[in-house]
Amino acid sequence: MNLRFSDRARSYVRIIDELPDVLYQKLTDGRKLTFRSLPDPEDEPEDERSDTFFLALEAARRSDEEYLRVLEELEEEDEASAKGQRIERALKDRVRQQLGLPPRPTRETMTPSEYARAKGIDPSYDLLHPKGKGQAKPDHLDDFVQTLLFPDQMERKLSGIRDGARIALSEMGVNILYAAFGYLEWYESETSDLKLFAPLLLHPLALERTLVRQTYRYAATSIDDDSEVNLTLKERLRRDFRLVLPDLEEKDTPEGYFIKVESAIKEMKRWHVRRFVTVGLFPFSRLVMYHDLDPDRWPEHKALHLHPVVVELLGGSERGEAFYADDYEVDQPEIAAKVPLLITDVDASQFSAIADVMDGKI
Repeated sequence: MNLRFSDRARSYVRIIDELPDVLYQKLTDGRKLTFRSLPDPEDEPEDERSDTFFLALEAARRSDEEYLRVLEELEEEDEASAKGQRIERALKDRVRQQLGLPPRPTRETMTPSEYARAKGIDPSYDLLHPKGKGQAKPDHLDDFVQTLLFPDQMERKLSGIRDGARIALSEMGVNILYAAFGYLEWYESETSDLKLFAPLLLHPLALERTLVRQTYRYAATSIDDDSEVNLTLKERLRRDFRLVLPDLEEKDTPEGYFIKVESAIKEMKRWHVRRFVTVGLFPFSRLVMYHDLDPDRWPEHKALHLHPVVVELLGGSERGEAFYADDYEVDQPEIAAKVPLLITDVDASQFSAIADVMDGKI
């Protein structure tokens, strides 16, 4: 119902500078998409390779008082040492300022958005619209997915996502790793000022990790051609706002579905469809239970609400049996004989429960 976006969260990664339909098509075509971080800052920016900068730097090395003072304090230290390199870098930054050049792109001097923009990457989480300025460029058509994270940040997040997905699959047998296409920006009431962001379309993924030249690479692949609408959101809108969130038809793309949703919410003045794409953990294990309990999924002659176990569990029994059963003496031959060979260890109460089941008791 609401994803609380946070830079510190390790359960999702937000995508930038991609086109939703193109990204979606690549996934449904079975392509493996590798996550791409922001490039590491260059040691020597392009604008420091000009003759103008070189001449100004040479003059500064002879006249800059701060540079000469700290250089003298190095004593016998090699000027090529880490400290010497920092002194040289500080001088170059002062020369940049004297020449009126923009700040050198670094993680310390620029925000990730500013740094991405300096590298020609659109940092907006609201992805470009293909009919507007968002025409496909070569980077949109390759097998990489751009993030607004530096390499170490991306590694931490994707490692956390991968671990969380593996744990959920091993412990609950449910995949909770999805790519979310589009979000509904909505409010719980007309008087609320709290924006909520609920994913619209969810496409199941698998995330693999490979080691390439001492660096982990993470790649996402589709594990199912079928995407699904956020059923939790759909039910909430139907119940509380009498809004019908449209179904996803086979021919629909994310862009086409966004148009449908915009039409469905047109009477809600502050609500908007945000063109976010997020890859992360969406613990919809209860959604699986909801599908299992759907009456339409059960044959009429075997309706779930008519199952004797469900009837007795919800309606009670006239047999007068105690709600809690006593433990048996499990070492007694007549009790042990009732229980088949067990694959894993059980305690006395579990053994007794199995014995009751073998006797036909619920």
